[in-house]
Amino acid sequence: GLRRNGGIFMVCGATAVLVSLPLPLYSWKTGGVPATASGMNQNGVWLIFISGFAFLRGYSAIRPIGFRTALPILSGAFIIWVTYLQWHQISGLERLFATAPGYTVAPGIGFGLLCVGAVLIVAGSVILQFVPPQRS
Repeated sequence: GLRRNGGIFMVCGATAVLVSLPLPLYSWKTGGVPATASGMNQNGVWLIFISGFAFLRGYSAIRPIGFRTALPILSGAFIIWVTYLQWHQISGLERLFATAPGYTVAPGIGFGLLCVGAVLIVAGSVILQFVPPQRS
């Protein structure tokens, strides 16, 4: 049913977020020389923690394993918060280097995958929070 789909969304989203961590969060060029930074920064610890809970909560909706949380929506709220922190870091660097000649900063594939994972976690958490379980 719909709750199972919510679980699938959360599992896929959590997996996407975890896969995004070693990938480039953002890239920059200095005088034409490219460089990247991964998502394994201070926010990466929060992403691992949130994704772990989202994965377990989603998996328990697919196959009951006894892992229950009263408010699955918290996973969605926390992932939005940490994704915003990552974006804030990237946009801050963009503003910082906007006036420096020869510097450019851009979001990387890791940030894109983080956003996809965050959207899936939010969708799954909303479904699990507000769609009542079916009674058989």
